[in-house]
Amino acid sequence: MQLYHNNLTPCLLLAAGLIVSSCGESIREIRNTDRKAVLDSITKEVILPAFDDFAVRTDSLVEATEVFVGKPDEASLEQVRRQWQNAAVSWKIAGTYSFGPVDDHFLSGAIDYPGVHYPNIEKSINSGTVIDDSYIESRGSSLKGLKAIEYLLYKNTSGDSVVRDFVLSQKRREYLSALASNLAAQADKVLEAWKGTDAPFAATFTNADGRDIKSSLSVLINKCVSQVNLIKDERLAVPLGMRNGGNPDPASVEGRLSGASLALIRSEIAGVQKCFGNGKSVGLYTLLDQLDARYGDQPLSLAIAGQFAEIDRASGSITMPLDAAITQETEKVRDFYNSLKKLQVLIGVDVVNQLGIILTFSDNDGD
Repeated sequence: MQLYHNNLTPCLLLAAGLIVSSCGESIREIRNTDRKAVLDSITKEVILPAFDDFAVRTDSLVEATEVFVGKPDEASLEQVRRQWQNAAVSWKIAGTYSFGPVDDHFLSGAIDYPGVHYPNIEKSINSGTVIDDSYIESRGSSLKGLKAIEYLLYKNTSGDSVVRDFVLSQKRREYLSALASNLAAQADKVLEAWKGTDAPFAATFTNADGRDIKSSLSVLINKCVSQVNLIKDERLAVPLGMRNGGNPDPASVEGRLSGASLALIRSEIAGVQKCFGNGKSVGLYTLLDQLDARYGDQPLSLAIAGQFAEIDRASGSITMPLDAAITQETEKVRDFYNSLKKLQVLIGVDVVNQLGIILTFSDNDGD
């Protein structure tokens, strides 16, 4: 891709995208203070509100769970399902920022582990062991978190069957209650790590304003690239059969039990998009515009914003639950996949080059 300034004359990219110079024009440079201002804005306007929201949503889930286990019926089941979806959608945004203390303390696994083991959940419920908060805390990630709660609430398509299972089993009620409490506890741990009084990571993140491999800008952009790749590959390519010889696998769709697959994916995309900012908040677009970064004949920021809009259009064209769309609206799902692939290139190549970031994420996708 050729780079241009405002007058569309060729320009030279120096210092791996940190300084841009054009014939007869002054050098454009991103200073550490500029990066720090953007990181401060992303921290205060995006990351902390996302973790705050997740904590609030998990508290609401605990409340709805206690009502349901106290009196299981279809009305209370509907309410706890709604609160679960709110919490799951909230985490899919906040999970984009699962670096720093979230990674250091392995908190993501306890919140949204991808490989929940349904048979072992049933064994735990029927084991005769006392089920309480300490029991759940001691269990492995495959037995707890959002997906374990989803399984219990949506195990059967019939609400009557789910309610009956809980009415007949006190242990099942105890397990669900302990899962919800543990999830809220994990949300509080994340929030405390980022904004607590004891060495909050928010300050550390804002102050790491360089562009080396450990800088916050590098960590954030690499996370955005890996997140888009995860959505593209794990959420879409695998179910489409693009990774196993062309055999579709609708059962591998995340959120299949709840039917919330597309809502969860859109929230993951929103988590990435929020890092770039909008008309009301400062984000990565600000740095790109300061460099006058171009993509063909338009600002790179506009190209990225346009691709987010294309992704929204592609996902919105799917008219049924994703697991059904895998085989019934295959071309629409592939269109969605391709729109994400283009975004990954824009961020992983163009943004990385312009901002002088070292890309540590490696995509072995040969498509």
